[in-house]
Amino acid sequence: MSSVYTDIRAALETRLGATASMPDIAWENVSYSPTTNIPFIKPMFTPTSRRPAVRFTNPQKLYLGIFTLLCHYPENQGPGASQRVVDTLVERFDATTDVSYTNADSETIVLSLEYAEQKNPYSNPPWFVTPIIIGWQLYL
Repeated sequence: MSSVYTDIRAALETRLGATASMPDIAWENVSYSPTTNIPFIKPMFTPTSRRPAVRFTNPQKLYLGIFTLLCHYPENQGPGASQRVVDTLVERFDATTDVSYTNADSETIVLSLEYAEQKNPYSNPPWFVTPIIIGWQLYL
């Protein structure tokens, strides 16, 4: 039996990995050595809440969280290339999108995306980093 958090992470990471024309992805807790001048995306999965959806015996659970994508592009080359990827990802994870995932036990979850927002870019030499924050929820 798969953990619900494992399935949620897999749903989000599968959607990211299936997005066309993306830079390399530096998956969480997997060794990755960035090469200067080669863009990459660093995803981070953060569950924020698990609570009863209603107040009854054996209620449905509401899971909430954030999927952060840090888009790393070489510094001092302008925001153009980075912005194209950010725009693509914000559209790909657009609010009200449902993301389904079926695990190895043939159990399917349907994750709802609440929002996808670009945040203020910042410099982290030798990278220009643009964060995207994606809010998700799951009733189970």
